Amino acid sequence: MKYLEATIKEILRLYPSVPFIRRIIEEDFMLVILYIYDLHRREDLFPEPEQFRPERFLSGEKMNFTFIPISQRFAMQEIKYMLSEMVRHFKLFPTVKNFKPTMKVDLVLRTDDPIRIKFALR
Repeated sequence: MKYLEATIKEILRLYPSVPFIRRIIEEDFMLVILYIYDLHRREDLFPEPEQFRPERFLSGEKMNFTFIPISQRFAMQEIKYMLSEMVRHFKLFPTVKNFKPTMKVDLVLRTDDPIRIKFALR
C-alpha cells in the first residue's frame, strides 16, 4: 500500500485538483495567486519534475508542507480503498494508445477531452 499511496501523491503532484490558490491582502489591496500546478514542476523541489516517478515519495524524507487539511488522511484512505477494490475486480485498459491529456485550468484542473478507460471483469 505504500507504493499505491506514493503513486496517488505523484498523480496529485502532477495534476492537482485545485491548480491555484488565490488570496487578497486587504491592507494595500494586493491579489496574490499561488500556482500549485507550476510549483509542483519546479526542478529545485522535484528533480525531473515532468517525469512520473512515485518513488520520490518513498524515500522516507518528509516534504516540508506547512498546511495539510484535516481530512487529508481520511481522503487518502478512501482513495486507496476505492482503487484497490477497482483493481481487484476489474482489469483496466486504455481505449486510445499513447493518450496525452491536454489540461484546462479552471477553478479545478481538468482535461479538454475525456479520458476513456475500458473495464473488464476479472
